[in-house]
Amino acid sequence: MTESENLKLALELINKNKISDGIEILKNSKNTYNLKLLGLLFCISGEFEKAYSIFFKLEDSEEKISEYLFYLEETIKNEYIPKYNRLVKLIQENKEFKEIEKLFIELEEKFANVDLYNIATLFYLNQNNIKIAYNYYMKLNKLDSSYKKNNEFEAFFNSKKLKNKIKINYFLQIFLLGIVIFFINKNITLKEGINLKNKENISLEEKIQTIQSKNRELLKSKEKNSMNREKEVVIEKIIIPEEEIFTNDEIYNLILKRFKQNNYKEVLNICKKLKEEELPEYKAKEILFLKGMSYEKLSQNIAALKCYQEFLKQYNKEQYKYYIEIAKYKIIKLEKEISKNDRE
Repeated sequence: MTESENLKLALELINKNKISDGIEILKNSKNTYNLKLLGLLFCISGEFEKAYSIFFKLEDSEEKISEYLFYLEETIKNEYIPKYNRLVKLIQENKEFKEIEKLFIELEEKFANVDLYNIATLFYLNQNNIKIAYNYYMKLNKLDSSYKKNNEFEAFFNSKKLKNKIKINYFLQIFLLGIVIFFINKNITLKEGINLKNKENISLEEKIQTIQSKNRELLKSKEKNSMNREKEVVIEKIIIPEEEIFTNDEIYNLILKRFKQNNYKEVLNICKKLKEEELPEYKAKEILFLKGMSYEKLSQNIAALKCYQEFLKQYNKEQYKYYIEIAKYKIIKLEKEISKNDRE
């Protein structure tokens, strides 16, 4: 089938709430519009890492893609994923049921998706709370009527065991255990940078403002005592070095902040002050990747290429597979551009 035929069929399936079938039709697409639609479907299914990977590759194709990326990086990564991780941990530990119920509600309000409804259905079935389990299953089926587990859920809810309130089928208990272990070990792209986010959420802007305020006060004092000195010289001597003010973790967070603000030159300058050897692997990996993207945004293709190549050399691991996919794509793209420029 052609790309346009696949798109037409996918849209027909989506109109019937068959999200999984739509993903299956579009998963091998090359067309930009089809890929954008596929990324949105992955969001609905709760597969945010796949959506991020697609949108990241399409970032330069249209402005709307940047909005999708920003939403995934800000709302999903910073607000949804930490609560999701907490939910899965509590389910695995089989405790704090009230908090689990609260987390299901909060996550649904933040971003309802197929994955969340699937886990909620399984959880309440395992608790033998058939009524709530069925409510979540109905939401799941309404969102994606072609989800692979719908037939098993439907068969269970329609069985005589439901009427007699017999304990949950053995296969569902096993499946629940498997799904919990799977999500605990998944280590998706959007989760990797979140582990210590809340603990490191120090107000960088307040510190920066404090530094600027102190510099202004010192500048006024120096100007009064040394009116004949060049202003540039005074400023150079009174600037408080940031590396003495910020901790390594704060510098790391500042780099992330400046990157999101599209201040790529400052990202690279701040990176020079970072003690990368003291960072945990997941942070060091992210910094190297951001350096590559910053050089690329500044059209410094050779420097960007070296960063991506170094990334593959240092972090060629299964848990970073989505980063690796993007790095390989970037390397091919940059090598072509560099070769083209050399010929010109």
